[in-house]
Amino acid sequence: MTRTNPVPFAGLTDKVPANTFAVELSDGTRITLPVPKIKPGYTEEDLQLDAWRDEAGYLHKIEARRSLRRVDLEWPYLNNSQLQLIKNALKAEEYFKFYYYNYEDGTSGVINEAYSGTLTYNLYTLRKGEAEWIDIKVAIIER
Repeated sequence: MTRTNPVPFAGLTDKVPANTFAVELSDGTRITLPVPKIKPGYTEEDLQLDAWRDEAGYLHKIEARRSLRRVDLEWPYLNNSQLQLIKNALKAEEYFKFYYYNYEDGTSGVINEAYSGTLTYNLYTLRKGEAEWIDIKVAIIER
């Protein structure tokens, strides 16, 4: 299914698939990641410095920032070149611009400064000298 291009993907292509995720480097290069086969997770969390309850049971919080975005991406299987693409995109720069576009749960947007969490993956098999990987996971986190 192809949908019309939303604002975050203006100029990327004329039409964008329903689930598209891209990294943009500081030189303007955009790298589109393989489409996750497992539904991406999207959360907004508050970064708290401290939290406690008083004697009456009321919660008190000292917040550093509100609504930090996190996008969890997961692929059940990737070939070696697809995994290398992800590794190169996420490790090219410490911080990068991240575009996410997911019509299934209505989330789309841009994280202007993002970094990647730990990229995890397991070797599935070697086929004709080429590695194949399973259970690939990474989180993209707003700075």
